[in-house]
Amino acid sequence: MEAPELFATAVPEEQLEGGWDRALQGVFGPRQCLRCVESPRGVGSLLTIVQGRMQEHWQKGQDFSSCGQWEEAVICYTKAISLDPQRGQCLLDQELYSEALEAFTHAAELQPHCRVFHQRSIVCLAALGEFPEFLQMLNRELEEDVRNPDMYVLRAFFYKRSGQLALCLQDIQQALKLEPQHRAAQVLWHRLLRQGQEAKAQAVLKALRGDLHGALYEISFAIESDPLAAEFFTLR
Repeated sequence: MEAPELFATAVPEEQLEGGWDRALQGVFGPRQCLRCVESPRGVGSLLTIVQGRMQEHWQKGQDFSSCGQWEEAVICYTKAISLDPQRGQCLLDQELYSEALEAFTHAAELQPHCRVFHQRSIVCLAALGEFPEFLQMLNRELEEDVRNPDMYVLRAFFYKRSGQLALCLQDIQQALKLEPQHRAAQVLWHRLLRQGQEAKAQAVLKALRGDLHGALYEISFAIESDPLAAEFFTLR
């Protein structure tokens, strides 16, 4: 199966301003794929029949899984996924992250060599706030695929959110090295540069007011955001 691109659309900078949740939504925003799968309408059409059978297999898999009948559950999940490989994506589009995570996890078990299922599971973990497991799985994914700029940018978002700016910048640079025109990496990088300039301005303002400790804190933050700016070191 050909893996769909995770960063399929441009990410406007304003989407980064709202924090981690909006950044995730902007990066992994909704896609149009079988949105009527949960409640198919109409009868008789081939699409309706396929959706109905897929839903039937999936529900049987859920029932078997809840009873611990794993072999039967796997068979049913396999049948459902064969009818619609994008089943988990449909749930992700609807922001049903727990259900999507379960779907992608099962799909990854059935097709362990298909990296997109692992990557989508990582996205679900991030959206659910399961950050220790998210970071562990993301690091493992990058060990398997060191040339995936999307995964570096996703980890950069996490480092930015947790205040680890040096690691954030390192991952942005790695993503841009792999794909110089990567839109999400460029947006996040420019956000860091602007953040550094804003912190520098605050440092100057506080220094003029005689608050040297506050000025030192601000300029140190500016250096973390943009360590290549020589003027920041001079001001410090």
